[in-house]
Amino acid sequence: MGVARSGIGWLLAKYGALLLSFGSVMYFTRALENPTTILGLFQVFEAIVAMAMLVASSGLSTAVTKRISERGNERELVGATAVLSLVALLVLTVVGLAATDYLQSYFEMGFVVVALLLVTIWAHQVSDMAKAVLRGASHVGRTGGVAFVEMVVRVVAQVGLVLLGFELLGLLAGVAIGVVAAAVVSVALVPYDLARPARAQFESLLSFTKYTYVQGFANRVYANVDTFVIAGLLSSEAVSLYNIPFRLTIALETFSMSISSTILPEISHSDAMENPERVEEVLEDAIIFATVLAIPAAVGVGILARPIIVTLFTAEFAAGATVAIVAMAIQVPESLRTVFSSVVMGVDRPDVTLRANVLLMTVNVALDLLLVPTIGIVGAAIGTLVGVTVATAYLGWSLRSMLGLGFRFFPFGPIAAQIASAGVMGGVVLWLRSVLALQPVVELAVLVSTGVAVYWTLLLSISPRTRQRLWGIAGDVLPIG
Repeated sequence: MGVARSGIGWLLAKYGALLLSFGSVMYFTRALENPTTILGLFQVFEAIVAMAMLVASSGLSTAVTKRISERGNERELVGATAVLSLVALLVLTVVGLAATDYLQSYFEMGFVVVALLLVTIWAHQVSDMAKAVLRGASHVGRTGGVAFVEMVVRVVAQVGLVLLGFELLGLLAGVAIGVVAAAVVSVALVPYDLARPARAQFESLLSFTKYTYVQGFANRVYANVDTFVIAGLLSSEAVSLYNIPFRLTIALETFSMSISSTILPEISHSDAMENPERVEEVLEDAIIFATVLAIPAAVGVGILARPIIVTLFTAEFAAGATVAIVAMAIQVPESLRTVFSSVVMGVDRPDVTLRANVLLMTVNVALDLLLVPTIGIVGAAIGTLVGVTVATAYLGWSLRSMLGLGFRFFPFGPIAAQIASAGVMGGVVLWLRSVLALQPVVELAVLVSTGVAVYWTLLLSISPRTRQRLWGIAGDVLPIG
């Protein structure tokens, strides 16, 4: 699949960043004096940054990618993006300064927390917009490189500062330093110079943003509402017990994001060229690859959640094992949702993704407020699972009529093969777990490696289409035949 091949560089760089991030979290759960409290506060800081970016970039980044991918007036579009970003950032600066007392009180730090927050937000916006331009220019792989640079700088700074005794301050400062580095690198990679925009460029971006803003808003709320609800109704310790297990899903999120980031410009270009056959081909292949890891991962974590959490993050986070099970289950509909959303945006129907994301946000928030006070952090995970499933079903149903294909676009055969292979894998892992009596870390390694081997062996044996696509990608990346 040509689209999948074009995302290989992005995916490899993102996974490099992921490994660094994952390793740093494992280190901090062991190195910090009070990891549940400090990591909880750190995650609230990250959620504040993410929600602040609602004002600055929600919808705008997608609109920039879409308009740049259509080719024409790129320099003027970059200029319009810079102006719109500057206005939003000035508004955010005023709001951040107005909230100084609250922020200092909550984090129990001086003005430095406000300064770090504003620096992070400004640098984040620059980096996000530059990466949006790169995606629109079909330089998806370079955005992965930017993410890798950001994570390297961030982790080195955080670990160094924590070693020096700056625990929470070190984590926050490391984020700011990493994002600044990403902003510098991403701007240097943009292939277009700034040009003075005309009214037409502002109208072009804003006409698309009026739909994608709500989509971006819903996505940000979906990604962070659980943190705010748990922090408000429970505690910062509960925030970390909830969010740390979700770290297990980052690899799958990165994988599905690599697919969705790559197919948006491809779908947009094919739709502009009135090539529905290519749109259908890209969609079918994207669905196959979106679920190829999510389905077996959901089965595996469902069986091994507690030993995985304890081994990776220490027994202090064992209470999050149930959250890990639900979190991994979320990735099955979520992987499809990211693909469906990119296709809908690519065929210029942002109104459909708007409705889907409003639906997701509404269901998620309502269930969080209902379930978190009654069953705790697991309630937040259940609310997210239900919300994502409902939104995915709506997007799938909409694509059915939009593309005029019925459900022909959905590759039932390959998906059934993934489910069957994951089921067999789960049975083998359950049986093996019942007969092994090894040291916990060794036993976990044996169970995981056996499960991976069983799944891929069976899947590639019974699904010729999956085998063909994977071989095609391997042939593009490796010197095969």
